[in-house]
Amino acid sequence: MEQEIKSIIEKNLPAQVGEMLQKRLKKAEDDAKALEAANSYIRDLTDKNTRLNAEIIGLKEKETKHATVLSAIEELKEASRNRKVFEAETKLACEVSKNVDLTNFVGMVFKSPVYKNSVSKWKSYSDEWDSDLGKNVKKVSSENIDSEVKEE
Repeated sequence: MEQEIKSIIEKNLPAQVGEMLQKRLKKAEDDAKALEAANSYIRDLTDKNTRLNAEIIGLKEKETKHATVLSAIEELKEASRNRKVFEAETKLACEVSKNVDLTNFVGMVFKSPVYKNSVSKWKSYSDEWDSDLGKNVKKVSSENIDSEVKEE
């Protein structure tokens, strides 16, 4: 087809106009090739843009899920902390209750007249004990202690 156009141009137009027309046709062909290359490049970029947009949407979904998971983790940590505090408070309440029970029991024992008489005799000997020396300061004979024990 190009040959036909060239031959028609040579027959009907002067040489100078023919050359000019040939240059324009050559430029038009080059422009058409460049346009096709540019269109191909634009299609490639559009495809890449579509893929990247899809990837962005996927990453946004993952980010949302990640934020939800982090929120759930924080809630679990807080619940665990609250549970530990509750356990500690419960243990403390139990220990306080045990302490009150023990105090009441010891109070009942010390109010007992049998205990008071028994302790008061031995207390007099312990009052004379010198912990620095590791012995009684007052000389107590074993007969005195034995006699007091026999009296009981």
